[in-house]
Amino acid sequence: MISHHSFLMSDGCPIACRTVGSDDRPALVLLHSLGLDGEMWRLQLERWAPTLRLVLVDVRGHGRSGTPPGPYTIERMATDVLEVCAQLQIERFHLCGVSLGGLIALWLAIHHPPKVHRLVCSNTAPKITHARFWDARIDSVRRYGVAGIARSVSKRFFAPTFLDREPAIVEHTTATLRSASDVGYIGACEALRDTDLRAEVARIALPTLVIVGNDDIATPASDAEWLHHRIAGSRLQILPAVGHLANLEAPNEFGRLVIEHLG
Repeated sequence: MISHHSFLMSDGCPIACRTVGSDDRPALVLLHSLGLDGEMWRLQLERWAPTLRLVLVDVRGHGRSGTPPGPYTIERMATDVLEVCAQLQIERFHLCGVSLGGLIALWLAIHHPPKVHRLVCSNTAPKITHARFWDARIDSVRRYGVAGIARSVSKRFFAPTFLDREPAIVEHTTATLRSASDVGYIGACEALRDTDLRAEVARIALPTLVIVGNDDIATPASDAEWLHHRIAGSRLQILPAVGHLANLEAPNEFGRLVIEHLG
């Protein structure tokens, strides 16, 4: 697989980006979950790279990207994505995001639809839980650091059966969380706390696939069903025995669903 790593500037912040696949293929921008990075898509690369140009973005405050002081906003994170694509000379792209990445993808689909060809929103919602939850999470990170809460957060990510079945993936995810920036994590939590797109999602008129795990406690299936009913023509896929990180828990099924949706 052809793979390139780069840092592209957006509003003075270096945004880390990895591209995989040939430049002459349709682009698929991939956006990760809170506390993780673009490498959470590693299980899909081999399947998707032969037909797509994959753009794995580390959102600001995460992975190898810069960590400016917060608070962050979903609009700023989404604008970073647009800046990255502009500098890569990608005019239009498919878009796939999980959790935080899914919320960023929804914002882009609402506010910049000419840029997005097809949309995949996984394990996300236009309003992810409530402000008290995020304030408590921010307080925990200030007290203990992301490293101090990584194990409990990781358990919340996965379906109970997956925790025992795939300990290597769980441990890899936990290790990524432990290495996350406290400043970047808190900034993203503030963005999640302050974002509510429920009044706007009905404006989305793109071909949209909504994916959720039926064991997802962070963004439950009821959130995905709500989203599906408000995006005209969207398709909903509920994956059995899958939690909050569907692309890691059901990599083959997730990979197939996305390829089929992108056509």
